[in-house]
Amino acid sequence: MKRLLTRLLMASSLLVLCHCSSTEPVHEQPEEVSETPSPGDEERRDRVSAEEESRMALRLQESRSELRDQFVGLSHHMPDFYDRIEEQQRDPNQGFRIQILSTRDVSLADTTRKEYEAWIEESGLDAPPHSYIDYRQPTYRVRVGDFHDRDRAITFSQVVKRQFPAAWVVYSRVEPDRVPADSIRFEPIRD
Repeated sequence: MKRLLTRLLMASSLLVLCHCSSTEPVHEQPEEVSETPSPGDEERRDRVSAEEESRMALRLQESRSELRDQFVGLSHHMPDFYDRIEEQQRDPNQGFRIQILSTRDVSLADTTRKEYEAWIEESGLDAPPHSYIDYRQPTYRVRVGDFHDRDRAITFSQVVKRQFPAAWVVYSRVEPDRVPADSIRFEPIRD
């Protein structure tokens, strides 16, 4: 019984496969192109393309809805208030600091901060930038300075790199009261 059922199933599968396939091969016939155009061919093509363009324009005009056309008569000038836009006030708590260390060891972070403070006191700068330890689990970051201007942060980072070669400028929250005045210059420390 099982053999008979298996044979019937195989025979029916074979029949289905045979009837699903195409029996005639598909051949594409290339269009015949005459090599010598007749004198009226170009004129006919121009006339046909002009007629097609006018038909397409007519179809486009007919298919437009009244909703799309309601703004046709309006002028497209910018309102006056766009001319009066002033530069936006930036957040005074956003700025740049110089990161001199990133570690998981809190004692190393404290030591590095004390080392920076001792070094900056010896430098004799008018307004030495403050140092901070920022903690974001699991790292402690020793950062110095408060700058709104990235160029000033880069200038000071060149000074800091003499003592801490791995120092680099990072975008950070700053203390607005501790941002140095533009008149303060960060002169390279002479050894």
